[in-house]
Amino acid sequence: MLGLTTSSKNRPRRSRPSPIASLFIVAFLVCLGAGLYLAVASRVPESAVSPAAGSDDGAEESDLLPTRLVDVRQYRGPSFGLSGHHATQSQNQSKLWYAAGSWWGVLLDERSQTTRIFKWSGHTWRDTGVVVDLRARSYADVVWERGQLFIASRISNGSSYLTHFRLEGGTWKSVTAFPRTIARGGSRSLSIAVDSRERVWAVFVRDGRVWSTHSAPGGSNFVPETLLPGPNAVHYDDTAAVAALRGQIVFMWSDQVTGAFRFAIRRDDAPTNEVNLGKPPMRGLRIADGHLDLATTRDGRLIAAVKTSLGDADRDPPRSPLIVVLERSAKGTWSRHVVATTADAMTRPQMVVTADQRTLFLFAASPQKGGDIYLKVASLKNLSFAPGKGTLIMRRGPAGKLNDVTTGRTRVTNKTRVVVLASDAPRARYHTTEFTISKQ
Repeated sequence: MLGLTTSSKNRPRRSRPSPIASLFIVAFLVCLGAGLYLAVASRVPESAVSPAAGSDDGAEESDLLPTRLVDVRQYRGPSFGLSGHHATQSQNQSKLWYAAGSWWGVLLDERSQTTRIFKWSGHTWRDTGVVVDLRARSYADVVWERGQLFIASRISNGSSYLTHFRLEGGTWKSVTAFPRTIARGGSRSLSIAVDSRERVWAVFVRDGRVWSTHSAPGGSNFVPETLLPGPNAVHYDDTAAVAALRGQIVFMWSDQVTGAFRFAIRRDDAPTNEVNLGKPPMRGLRIADGHLDLATTRDGRLIAAVKTSLGDADRDPPRSPLIVVLERSAKGTWSRHVVATTADAMTRPQMVVTADQRTLFLFAASPQKGGDIYLKVASLKNLSFAPGKGTLIMRRGPAGKLNDVTTGRTRVTNKTRVVVLASDAPRARYHTTEFTISKQ
């Protein structure tokens, strides 16, 4: 191989391996073959990435999904007109959703400088004219739940609002008496979830503290915000997220002050002020960073993609864990799974779970200050990620820098073409990649 040949002359005689040694060799080759299969099955050739100018949550078991991707395509545009603005941040927010057979998103309109609902149609984002927030630099988090669309939007120095829409005849109609004020004053990392009683729960960071609030059923009348329990003084750049999980609401947040990721949970049938603080699923020196995304499964698991601060100090060991998936079982036990190391320089992860609960897709940018977007795939049975950055699915343009990848909380199937969105802040332009998941 590689142009080298070996003569059989003067080759030393080799003794035959013992039966036990042979057994070990066979086992090693089987394991190696399985690992290579998983690595290849989740990889898409670079040639497949071609840059160019109704809900499936109740999918049937027949919609089984492999990790093979088909027809991966990247599309440039539209422009959002604010150079240096990170239009798709932050990583704890989802800005896309899948409804009535189409993907939709909250994007910044270049001409009006308002955030609006756009529809992904004909490989481009088309403005529906439905305004979400009149403020140009607002950031949205979207929940599409049981036929209702809730969108929370925030700015760093102003109040946070909730808008509520329903889809009628292909048009998004605002529900009467919205928007509603979630909280007054500036905030960071606003995240929302809807519980089984249709109350909207919100969590955010303000003044170095982690706050939560909730609405009445239907998203109206938010109560005054309160501090989450436990050590609550956090770094200004820390992130909080909330998710709904089988009759419960879960909160997670980064705590760079003490070096931990923290967790709290409450039952939907408990008093609304009852929130139980759990043990930190991960803590240690330079463990916490302000990057966090949550996903859930129908069998009661919580999955958190987090970023550590390892590698920030020269004395940190090379190839330290950088992106980690924390999994909480339905029984409440935590496990950790390394996604990427400091050598991979990945940042701002966001996840999608397939409807059959078999596969987890994790998207992230690399290098850490932005560049290209990669996809890593793992089975939900063991959450083992192959080493490296994964599959390149979105390539930066000349002098560009892609970051802040976002997608939807939709549980995708092979019938749902997956769409992910990122922004190029220096060029003030969106980029989109879509692909299909093929059956084996």
